[in-house]
Amino acid sequence: MRNNTILVTGANGFVGSSLCELLEEGGFNVKRGVRTACNSNEISYGSLCELINWSEILRDVDTVIHLAARVHICGEGEDSLDKYLKVNLEATKDLALQAREAGVRRFIFLSSVKVNGDHTLPGQPFKISSSPFPSDPYGVSKHEAEKELLRISKKTGLEVVIIRPPLVYGRGVKANFKSLLSLVEKLPIIPLGGISNKRSFVSLLNLNDLIRFSVDSESACGKVLLVSDGDDLSTTELVEKIAKALKRKPLLLAPPKFIFKLLLFLIGKSSAYSRLFGNLQVDITSTSDLIGWKPPFGVDEALSNAVLNSRS
Repeated sequence: MRNNTILVTGANGFVGSSLCELLEEGGFNVKRGVRTACNSNEISYGSLCELINWSEILRDVDTVIHLAARVHICGEGEDSLDKYLKVNLEATKDLALQAREAGVRRFIFLSSVKVNGDHTLPGQPFKISSSPFPSDPYGVSKHEAEKELLRISKKTGLEVVIIRPPLVYGRGVKANFKSLLSLVEKLPIIPLGGISNKRSFVSLLNLNDLIRFSVDSESACGKVLLVSDGDDLSTTELVEKIAKALKRKPLLLAPPKFIFKLLLFLIGKSSAYSRLFGNLQVDITSTSDLIGWKPPFGVDEALSNAVLNSRS
């Protein structure tokens, strides 16, 4: 018998906090799992680097949404793969096995497009049929976790759904998107004009909608789902849309690419060049075809919402 109780791990994170709100508004009983509880609405499970007894937390749970992970951190040493595997593979495997033992019906795993790789050729987006080609420890660990979950599903009957998002933006976003937002908000002249690349992004609103949709969708069982806003943008287009949401009109200059490459090299940020000028696209046609889901929020509405709710 199904019930409406969902365990969300990483519930106080960027994705988790807003997802829990959405689920609760939809009538679900949400157990907000976190490493260390800060209030009575949260349940502590401790460090994912250690063995965890999930039995009490999993009591009466129908669905687990596993968001908690060791995330990608730029500049880590070569020995970091073991650290990623410990959390993103071993802890995920252990939780899934305990979940099935406790009678959990469905396990939704937030993976990453980095399982596919970190760039695409022009006009050749990643598809569900694309061979995985992770290029860093984070992507490798997520890929290994995906494979293990699908093995567990086949062996035990646990209903597994895997979701691979690209860069996620929305309320409370930090890192690269937050830096770009601050740049557009403060500078009258921005040297990011004339860039013709294409990159896929996904709004927190659209990602959470897909996760919620996957809780009940029978056709999502056993599937790997690619997700985005469905409207890819160049770096220049992204800057223009952010500026529009901020009601600003900065002057966009288009200096030669080699100047960017040299400058980023000199300041130790060479990897940022590919994010500014490279392509990373995902084709979400298969997600629509497989489970009947489409992004409910257009990119203009979603970006405007993110910008207005993330300003410093």
